[in-house]
Amino acid sequence: MKKICTITLLAASVLFLVNCSNKTGKAIASKSGSHADTVAYTPEQLHEGMTLYQGSCQQCHKLHDPAEFTTGKWNRILGSMIPRTQLSESNAMVVRAYVLANAKKD
Repeated sequence: MKKICTITLLAASVLFLVNCSNKTGKAIASKSGSHADTVAYTPEQLHEGMTLYQGSCQQCHKLHDPAEFTTGKWNRILGSMIPRTQLSESNAMVVRAYVLANAKKD
């Protein structure tokens, strides 16, 4: 539980800082899944997220196409799966960004 609270607090802090910057990129739903909270990721970050998704997730199971599920479903899946990985916070965030950017829209 403490780890989840720490991750949530860190993600919220990063989201705040990223929203204050002048980056351009595709808007992605945040960890909360709210469309009001968006973060801009560059194409390079999304590509890094794809690489990490493919390399990390398939170590344990078959990969799902991000378009297979909605952003809401992916938020639930990633919320339970990311804590099981060895990904750093920044790597976890770009994986989430990649998956949500390519997910079926709610």
